[in-house]
Amino acid sequence: MGELLNTFNNARMSSRDTIDTTVNEQQSSAAKAFQADSLTRRATGYHPQRSPMYIKTEKGGKTLRCQFDPKEFDERYSVDYAIVPVTGNSINPITYKTSNPRVWSMKLFFNDLLSNPASAVAGAQRAEDAIALLQEFLLPSSVALATQGLSPKVGSDRPPTLLVFLLNKAFRCQMTGLSIKRMKIHPISRATLRAEADVEFTEFYESFSAG
Repeated sequence: MGELLNTFNNARMSSRDTIDTTVNEQQSSAAKAFQADSLTRRATGYHPQRSPMYIKTEKGGKTLRCQFDPKEFDERYSVDYAIVPVTGNSINPITYKTSNPRVWSMKLFFNDLLSNPASAVAGAQRAEDAIALLQEFLLPSSVALATQGLSPKVGSDRPPTLLVFLLNKAFRCQMTGLSIKRMKIHPISRATLRAEADVEFTEFYESFSAG
């Protein structure tokens, strides 16, 4: 009886070792694949893993790291058509003219009163700093800096081109709309502690001429 139990236990341990080895190999393989995929995404400008949405200027190096991804966002497409008059025709054809730039709109939330500080995103701006950056992203520098009581930069009056990282690629755009709702003010410092921002981005690309 003892020999049978030993044989059974040895067989069970051998089977468990085989299973553990297989699981470890699968986990290692999955980890390597995940790492390779992450490297590929970073190399091709894709959104990094485990990072909420962030916005950066294409030039100048300013970055706004959001505390949270937007719960939802709208992506709008539109196309323009033109009616081309044709001499002698009672009905004129409708001709495709152009596809307009895409427009993204979303609601961003900033909260310095997190119930669990450990859940804060590393590098994420506080609400007051996030609002100041959003203003810089939308307004010409002379206006944006003036809203902060700072002197404008001469010769740099055009709002910056932005890269928005939300899905699996960067969205090259300009901010074309911003509405800020301040929801909590610090009683002493008067800094904004909680805010909600409605933002709109419009796809941006340089104009070109054919021929």
